[in-house]
Amino acid sequence: MSILLAIVALGLLIVLHELGHFLVARWCGMKVLRFSIGFGKPLWSRRSGPDNTEYCVSAIPLGGYVKMLGQEDANPSATSEDPRSYGRAPIGRRMVVVSAGVIMNLITNAAEALGENEGRIVLATDVAEYAADDLGGRICGRPEALASALTKISGAAQRVEN
Repeated sequence: MSILLAIVALGLLIVLHELGHFLVARWCGMKVLRFSIGFGKPLWSRRSGPDNTEYCVSAIPLGGYVKMLGQEDANPSATSEDPRSYGRAPIGRRMVVVSAGVIMNLITNAAEALGENEGRIVLATDVAEYAADDLGGRICGRPEALASALTKISGAAQRVEN
């Protein structure tokens, strides 16, 4: 039973991590081609939304990924002329998208810690507020806000641990 629980917990962490990348990429105006939980051949997929994004559950459940237009990890020199492509986005926006999965992990960690210690609920709210505020409109328009967001989130997460 504990192995099954660990697999479910890991799966949830993967989904939340990838959801961070997905939501921030969309919010920053990038076109998302695929949101996949797992790697390899898709066992289930569905296309939906204004960009016709493909949502998949794939055969190898050891992670997941978000594929954006113009993001070719196997061929970094490949480009897309579409203004909504990952490669055409300003470096600040790309940094935010890449960081969003880790930020989502920090929020998840803070929320989990608070579940064990209900008296610190305000701190989880702080972490979520900082992430939504600083990783929201300000970063996509102002990359220097990233340092501020990470500092605030780190401080709130440290308060949760103490």
